[in-house]
Amino acid sequence: DLRQTPHADPLSEDFFDLLRDVSGKQDWFKDFLFDQGAEPRAFVGSFRVATKPNLQLVAEDIRSHLRLTDDDRARSRTSGAYFSLIAGRAEDVGVLVMKSGIVRSNTKRPLSVAEFRGFALADTHVPVVFVNGRDAETAWCFTLAHELAHIWLGVSGVSDAAHDPEGIEAACNKIAGELLAKGDDVIRLWEETKSIDAVARHFRISRVATARRLLDLGKISRAQYLDVAKQVVDVRKDKESGGDPWATIPARNSRRFTKAVVGEAMNGNTMLRDAARLLNIRPDTVVALSREL
Repeated sequence: DLRQTPHADPLSEDFFDLLRDVSGKQDWFKDFLFDQGAEPRAFVGSFRVATKPNLQLVAEDIRSHLRLTDDDRARSRTSGAYFSLIAGRAEDVGVLVMKSGIVRSNTKRPLSVAEFRGFALADTHVPVVFVNGRDAETAWCFTLAHELAHIWLGVSGVSDAAHDPEGIEAACNKIAGELLAKGDDVIRLWEETKSIDAVARHFRISRVATARRLLDLGKISRAQYLDVAKQVVDVRKDKESGGDPWATIPARNSRRFTKAVVGEAMNGNTMLRDAARLLNIRPDTVVALSREL
């Protein structure tokens, strides 16, 4: 699945190079887990679209697995911090979460939000979620929640809101909305403030995601929602810099995946150059990363 913007651009070679890279990581980690005799993750596909599940129950099940509370959100000072918390909890239960704004480690190949915001690869042993880091920070949480919904529904493939005959995209958006902003809480805060900005800040989500939630809850009109959606020019314009590599490398490649690859390289089970290729870094960086991790 892809979470795409309305009237998304055609997928480019950058996207397909990225997909091949992520799929290769998934295959490697699956072999790694099989060698350890790992059991499949029961939550993958635990709800099926064909059975028309109660979407609120799906959101509650994700929230329960991630041990996500209102206090977690309140303690997260920014949308980025809240994203990191949710991503870490998802990794703890077995989902590989990757976020990057570039293809592999090539800063000259930025990803396009006009093509996609994220995608999910549902697999019973190695479910993967990728979030386009070029998107606005306020959009990361919703994209992650949307893709987690796909994992819980067990749905892989390429689709978008404009070509969604089974209603999967709409269902995942509603699940994500309920996961991040419970209906009763949204309504109460809206009645107190009548402010989309205030609701968005409280739940650490974007203005357009907030407006969509309010529309679904019958609190604003479709015209009001479309007015907010038209105003959104919320994509990061800055180039992705190197930053702190010891934080950036695990974020791009998934924390669990990075630790596994580095550990296997240091144990001699994987060649150093193969570990470097998997992480899109240099062999000497793998050695340095082992000390940092």
